[in-house]
Amino acid sequence: MEASYYRARYYDPNVGRFLKEDPEGFAASANFYAYVDNGPINWMDPAGLDKAEVCCRPLRKAKPFLMIWHHCYIKITDSNGKSDTWGILPNNNGVQIPVKNDPRNSGGKCKNAPGEQCAIDNLRMALDDDANAGTCPSCRSNYHNSWWRFAGYNSNTFVYNMISNYGLTPPPEPRSPGYNPAPGNWYH
Repeated sequence: MEASYYRARYYDPNVGRFLKEDPEGFAASANFYAYVDNGPINWMDPAGLDKAEVCCRPLRKAKPFLMIWHHCYIKITDSNGKSDTWGILPNNNGVQIPVKNDPRNSGGKCKNAPGEQCAIDNLRMALDDDANAGTCPSCRSNYHNSWWRFAGYNSNTFVYNMISNYGLTPPPEPRSPGYNPAPGNWYH
């Protein structure tokens, strides 16, 4: 097989890698010859730009008894390696709202949410709109922050719906109560 040209460099299927270094350098990966961190089955990067992930960490208020349950948030990393996070958290009055880059939406494990670049761009805009407005469709009056009531809307429902409604594939999160489609009609 012959090497194929992919915008900025040639890929040799016989060797299984690019023939020249990634022009993005360390911003793309520590391995300059890799494509999507050597995970083309799990990652898509048709434009060489962003990746979206669902990150989940143990519930902090549930220490030590229920730390098996997780709180999820969305992380988008751009081609320069800059990451932003969005998730639902309580404000100073205890009201659950969407927030951007809050330190409480950090840690845990992140899993790829595969999708096209335009879907990630649209997701980012919608997440910014929700954070700026301080509300979201899945927050409604049905939303709650009770770790003992797992059905219905919660922060994990927000993450699942935002990822799936913008054309990305939500990764499985078995220890994240509410991480499923919101009941009833939910639109953004």
